[in-house]
Amino acid sequence: MRHPDGHAPDSLRELQTQPIPRLLLRFALPALAGMLAQGLYNVVDRIYVGNLVGPSALAALSVCFPLTLGMLAFGMTLGVGAASRISLALGEGRVEAARETFRQTLLLAGGGSLGITLLTALGLDPLLRLCGAGRELLPLARTYLEILLWGVPFWILASCLNYVIRACGAPRYAMSVLLLGAGCNVVLDGVLMLGFSLGVRGAAWATAVSQVLSALWGLRFFLRDRGGLGFPRLAGGLRRQEVGAILRVGTSQGVVELSFMVFSVIFNRALRVHGGDEAIAALGVVLGWAAFLYMPAMSLSEAAMPLVGYNYGAGRPDRVRTTLKYALGMSCAFFTLVTLGVALFMDPMIRLFVWDAPRTNPRFLELTRQCMVSFNVTIVFTGTAIVTTGFLQALGRGGLSLLFTLVRELLVPVPLILLLPRLYGLTGIWITYPALDLLVFALACALLLREDRRLARREPVWEGVAPEAASGAKRPRSGSPLPQGRSCR
Repeated sequence: MRHPDGHAPDSLRELQTQPIPRLLLRFALPALAGMLAQGLYNVVDRIYVGNLVGPSALAALSVCFPLTLGMLAFGMTLGVGAASRISLALGEGRVEAARETFRQTLLLAGGGSLGITLLTALGLDPLLRLCGAGRELLPLARTYLEILLWGVPFWILASCLNYVIRACGAPRYAMSVLLLGAGCNVVLDGVLMLGFSLGVRGAAWATAVSQVLSALWGLRFFLRDRGGLGFPRLAGGLRRQEVGAILRVGTSQGVVELSFMVFSVIFNRALRVHGGDEAIAALGVVLGWAAFLYMPAMSLSEAAMPLVGYNYGAGRPDRVRTTLKYALGMSCAFFTLVTLGVALFMDPMIRLFVWDAPRTNPRFLELTRQCMVSFNVTIVFTGTAIVTTGFLQALGRGGLSLLFTLVRELLVPVPLILLLPRLYGLTGIWITYPALDLLVFALACALLLREDRRLARREPVWEGVAPEAASGAKRPRSGSPLPQGRSCR
């Protein structure tokens, strides 16, 4: 539905009127379902190849993982930047500005994804060796990634569209974009790997086809004008100012993925030196579960972004602070349950990927246990860092969010992974994550306290919440448009 005369439709007005916990759940649950569905891309592939091909195939997928992160970083950069700007524009009643942001995002996604795919294809073997592939793993990793590249442009496009759809107040449709792709991936994995015995090639084709279907389903939302933006005409080229604004806000999320890519490359190479290919395969199992265990906090962070962005643009800092409080509490509560769950069910979680590991490869099983403990012992602190990144992005604090991201994903973890293994060998690799979580948690708390104090000095713009209401400020009539253009910036 289009916005008449610049006024927000009901789905957007609710962001300023409904209780925060209800809105967070409304946005987070579909986002969580969609993210878990997205995680199935990696998990299902790993379960099939681990049980049907073996730990060597798991290690090959782990080697490919940093490269797929680098590709997805581009889509997330555009998606987060576009969603933040669109949410702020809609909150301020600037509908045409939101449409222009969407047009620029589509142009960037199309051209950039094709360039990234081509460059990766031209340098595939050197890139895989850089990521830790040795003589045994290189053929398997190359086979998987050569096929997967056919779906990468659609994967990047689907990622962008998913963020924009949520910014338009349609979290359920955004969830369906990811659910469709994940469901097709599960079915195609079974057909191609079990029915046709295609092994790693079957896993790659299943993922590539699923990415195409996700992108097409996302485009359908805008072609039918479901979110008020419509599907823009792409003629007219890029506008430097708008492109710069999208990238400034979204770069922090892209840096998250790119920095994790760099860290994953160094992590893989350290594992190969100190633990061999079996240690890289163990990482593959843990990364498979991480796709699920980290998703609730990420979904809360992303669910909070349109609430924070819209209310900040509409001049409601009180609702911004309340959103942050609930997002932090929910993420910490969930990760506490995750820690207990992993402690109780660790071996069954590992055997899901390689069922006969206790009999055929006990060393692989023990390495996977060590890796899983490393990832999860301090996971409860990770939720604060994830929520902090999304909160700063939603406020348009591109520079501060980027700085925090660089510290969290690059400036702290890379020195740790370079230093600790030299001092303690494989044990040094395993203690990298707990040390990182504690250091980043302290920094996140400092940043959130700073932003909270700044927001506490702002006053909401209408009666019933703002202090000036007592002095006669006029409250909007029931059913009338909310105040527009009143930013608390």
